[in-house]
Amino acid sequence: MQRIGAYLMEQQSTEDDPLDLSEHGKAAVKAVENWLISKGASDLSLEAGTYVSVDNSNATFRRTSAVDGSRRWGLTELEEVTEAGRVFRTSVSVTVGTGRVTVLVTMEVGTTLGSITRVDFHPKCPSIVRDLLALPGGWTHGSSKLQAETVKAHGDRAGAFVAEMIQTDDRAIPFVVVSSEAGAEAFPNLSDHLAYDLAGLANVISVDPDASWALTTILGKSHSVYSGGIRIYWPDFDESTDSPFRHQLWTASRLNSLLGDPENRFRRVLRELLMDASAISVTRPKEIDEIRTAESRAAYAILAARSQELEQLKASASSLSDFEGLAEEYAVDNDALRNQINQRDERVEQLEAELQEARDDLRRLRYQLQQVGAIRTSDVEVSPDTPEQEESAAVPSSGDVRFYKKTHSTPRYDVLEQVGGCDHSSWQSSHSADKAKKGLERLGLPEWKKLEHCGSCTGGGLWRVEW
Repeated sequence: MQRIGAYLMEQQSTEDDPLDLSEHGKAAVKAVENWLISKGASDLSLEAGTYVSVDNSNATFRRTSAVDGSRRWGLTELEEVTEAGRVFRTSVSVTVGTGRVTVLVTMEVGTTLGSITRVDFHPKCPSIVRDLLALPGGWTHGSSKLQAETVKAHGDRAGAFVAEMIQTDDRAIPFVVVSSEAGAEAFPNLSDHLAYDLAGLANVISVDPDASWALTTILGKSHSVYSGGIRIYWPDFDESTDSPFRHQLWTASRLNSLLGDPENRFRRVLRELLMDASAISVTRPKEIDEIRTAESRAAYAILAARSQELEQLKASASSLSDFEGLAEEYAVDNDALRNQINQRDERVEQLEAELQEARDDLRRLRYQLQQVGAIRTSDVEVSPDTPEQEESAAVPSSGDVRFYKKTHSTPRYDVLEQVGGCDHSSWQSSHSADKAKKGLERLGLPEWKKLEHCGSCTGGGLWRVEW
């Protein structure tokens, strides 16, 4: 199974804002139960069950829990297998810990087929995430408050505040800023649609032209967004050292030039990008394992104490009736102890399986971290645009490599625009690409050393230019 997305949400109790953690934990658990029922489950009194879900998938749910004093943890796993053999697993854990309620939601995908084959999927935000965000109390990821709806920023003062939030050192989630032109976004209600798609992963902020101008003034031209453009501002933003390509930008003009259904194509690419990042970066809270370990140790201590008590009774028995009574009590307790030992053995086997799965996940995540610099998208035509450069950075120098995509063609030259590149490796030398070369010349670029064409990109293709 491959992790494809993860959400971590917390409700914290502080002196300034005390919360009844027990009640907030119960509300979260109830939301998970209602979500499971909405998927088609019925008898939730069982620890496990099967049913046919609303989309005709074969579904199995499992529930487990652990307690350590006032701390509680519960896990609900839902696995759905389609007729085509694709497996989707959603896991939701609710932890009532020390000073906070924490919810971890993970999504995984795999296949029941034995063959090595592609597993096509387009992940979406699980409805349980939006259900939880709607609960009273508010949720955070790290130090950042999670917003379930679009944040409206109108005017230069609001834009300056957004710039300040973007530059905050301890910001823990991405900001997706959607600009407008003449009161219109790139697509109608785009910011609200993105807030729905990205709930729990990023905060979506809608800015008007005045707010966009304030962003440009404070963050610089190369990190700006305006005229209907959309930009992701990742955490650890540093205006002085960050490459503008790190904070991906899409212009309204190019998104509207896409064929088919451009809005849904863009929304899908943005979901993939944000979920891919969450799958890599969201980690399991340590308190989960602390609670489970403490419960196991407590159960073992009870077993050891009862065993010692039985030995003491055996040593003190002095008559036949004492021995008969002791034998009956010992038999009952022995059966109970055997059941508890069997349960403990099953728990050990489960932990060993989880440890192996964690090791497998670690290997996968190490590989994914090596690839994090590349933009992985199922739709290369919706790759990010070229951010505007400061004047001093506009002209390429020796050793620079840039990527250009053809947007359309004229009888004499190709119209090219700079993009962020692709994740392909099939670059081919181009000797007679006269229209592409003329298109590059029209951009005012100096003479280049090498010009290569991607053999995998479609929709006009992609050019790699090295100086």
